[in-house]
Amino acid sequence: MPRPQRMHILNLAMRCVRFTGGDCPSRLWLMEPNQTPDRQQIMDWRRSERQRLIEQRVRAPVEQRQRHSAQICQRLDAHWRGQGRLESGVIVSAYWPLRGEPDLRPWLGELCAQGLICVLPVVVQKAAPLQFRRWTPGCAMEKGFWNIPVPADPTPFVPQLLISPVVGYDRQCYRLGYGGGYFDRTLELLQSQQRAYQVMGVGYAAAELTTIHPLPHDIALHGIVTEEQSWTCGDGGSRDGDGRASQI
Repeated sequence: MPRPQRMHILNLAMRCVRFTGGDCPSRLWLMEPNQTPDRQQIMDWRRSERQRLIEQRVRAPVEQRQRHSAQICQRLDAHWRGQGRLESGVIVSAYWPLRGEPDLRPWLGELCAQGLICVLPVVVQKAAPLQFRRWTPGCAMEKGFWNIPVPADPTPFVPQLLISPVVGYDRQCYRLGYGGGYFDRTLELLQSQQRAYQVMGVGYAAAELTTIHPLPHDIALHGIVTEEQSWTCGDGGSRDGDGRASQI
């Protein structure tokens, strides 16, 4: 294995130890970019990594997750505000945090106060794109799919800025999600409708993978934001995984 690749994997392992306070599972090294596994091997590996990363995230101290969430909000706000995207009336989609995900709700509340429209995703049908409902602090909520709270008002919105929580991610801005495919279907729908949008993935630095081994249905995000750094990957939506990235 080339030295730069070995060093990158070592850095990922050190991040994992810092985040969890313990040793990381050996399967962090099982899949490397120069391997060519078949689809079933990739799906089995993703399932294993998904479980590992969620358990790692949940074990982290609450105070640490809160601090990292605030840092992620600061970086994301700086990125979009620097591009002039956070203007009154712009529709921003986020998510209701679960399983230790970064909690962006305080920042979303600030965006609402500034006149932006914040929306949350809703699963209305299995194996279909997500729909989005408006959220404001204190609005009426109801139980949605997997008992995740969703806004009760069913009026649909189409987001212009999307925030995707990641279970894991790689430097090509591909995300490892929960395996349902809902977010990829949503991005595919937006693209087919020729909607203008930007989607950023948010997660903890310890969730970085050398690669998720993207498959044809995977759609790259425009960028990734963690508590430590942020970067973009070209125009996003690319399926070729060329790896071109720039720091933000």
